[in-house]
Amino acid sequence: MRKRRLEGVRRALVNPTLARTPIASVAACHGLTGAPHFNRLFRATYGCTPGEYRSSTAGPHGLLRTG
Repeated sequence: MRKRRLEGVRRALVNPTLARTPIASVAACHGLTGAPHFNRLFRATYGCTPGEYRSSTAGPHGLLRTG
């Protein structure tokens, strides 16, 4: 169950329509509350923090990079 929730957050973090939504709000929508615990789970699963992941997938204006 936790893995599905984390995957939902991961997908939401690359969604350009949610680029301005706070990460804590995205996580809460997927049932993951408590920022420190969520950040540790995300880093353990994907090798970076949720913020780093979102930044690495966004272009200079917060839009998803293409190609």
